[in-house]
Amino acid sequence: MRRCPKCGSANIYFDDNNVIYQATGRCICCGKVTTFIKANEKDIEHIKNNNVKDIINLQESINLVKNLNVLYLILEERNRQDQKYGPQSHNPEVWQSIMAEEFGEMAQAVNETMFNNGEEKRKLGGIENIQKELIQILAVGFAMYIDLGGKK
Repeated sequence: MRRCPKCGSANIYFDDNNVIYQATGRCICCGKVTTFIKANEKDIEHIKNNNVKDIINLQESINLVKNLNVLYLILEERNRQDQKYGPQSHNPEVWQSIMAEEFGEMAQAVNETMFNNGEEKRKLGGIENIQKELIQILAVGFAMYIDLGGKK
């Protein structure tokens, strides 16, 4: 069990007890995604006693897990959008409008993070909101790419 750094509620994450790995848990209470890197004593000792190649392989493995986590979030968002709006098939101009709208929401999250526009507007900012909007942009781009490729 780990505690969410944002709200303090417990997150459950997978533990295989054998290898160094990275696990991601989503807080049940606030929804914050938190990443944990875990290693058992044997793995730490192995890295200390071996060459840099092992550390590079470890870093590559951690990066792969991070990339897979982002892809999972994009696919999860794509599924949510499909459930909400149904199958999407548009011409490039409509896709551009959808992407522009999503990009505008991300820009707003960045602005509300950087500038003090009052307490209510501040709630639209923050790294979590920026990341959420980026995932939405990527999910729309994913759907757009598939849709336009299907029209060839």
